[in-house]
Amino acid sequence: MKVLITGGMGVIGSMVSQRFVQEGHRPVLMARHLDRNLIHSIENRVDVELADVLDFPRLLSIIQTHGITHIVHMAALVGAVSNKNPPQSIHVNVMGVLNILEAARFLNVKGSCTQVRGECTAISTENTAIPRTNPWTRIIRRIR
Repeated sequence: MKVLITGGMGVIGSMVSQRFVQEGHRPVLMARHLDRNLIHSIENRVDVELADVLDFPRLLSIIQTHGITHIVHMAALVGAVSNKNPPQSIHVNVMGVLNILEAARFLNVKGSCTQVRGECTAISTENTAIPRTNPWTRIIRRIR
């Protein structure tokens, strides 16, 4: 498994990155700018790609170059940055998700986490059902 973690140097993304490293993986962390503060303990066990989720060609290139099989999308504008410019936040957060989904579809990246919120307990593929473990999975099931 080769994992791309968007927002992998952010608060939550860095925790996800650390977890993958602990489990023996070498994830690819994608972020708009380099910030080693939260990944310094694993920096030599990850690959870093500087890119924006809005840059679709760059996203495709990263997935192809690293042979990505799974994507954990953690990139988002939140907090003060989001509050300062809500329209930009909506644009980045919504189009970022769409770019990730479209890149995964286009490049045949099949694996994904079955959870939108809460702990990810299973990896799913197009041939497995999404378990009904929280309200968000029911919403995702409706839009699939």
